[in-house]
Amino acid sequence: IGVAAQCKCRTWTANQIENRSTSRMQTMVVQLHDDRPDSGNPRGLGARISTQGPNGIQTRWMLPETDFQGFSAAQVHFAVPDIKTVITVDWPDGVTTTHDVNSEGIVNLRFSSGQIVNGA
Repeated sequence: IGVAAQCKCRTWTANQIENRSTSRMQTMVVQLHDDRPDSGNPRGLGARISTQGPNGIQTRWMLPETDFQGFSAAQVHFAVPDIKTVITVDWPDGVTTTHDVNSEGIVNLRFSSGQIVNGA
């Protein structure tokens, strides 16, 4: 699925990999919003988020991150096929939710008063 080439330059070797895959994968970004009054964790930090699709299971953790200016959005990225995807969220307080979503662009999962709402 990939072709590797080597380039010998002075005292080091660089490898270049070209992706010639024909699969239609795209990036899906997941953001969590916990609007419950007693949550104290509005961005779902510490949650485990998994996707399941034809290529298997991918797992990411919602962790606090900062860039050089001190802020980074709380979001995780997945490579998913151009179809619906199943997302499972293990929230930090022990609640587990499962969602069938379209795997396009940004997916917002909002936890509000025990209800999960897909969307902004």
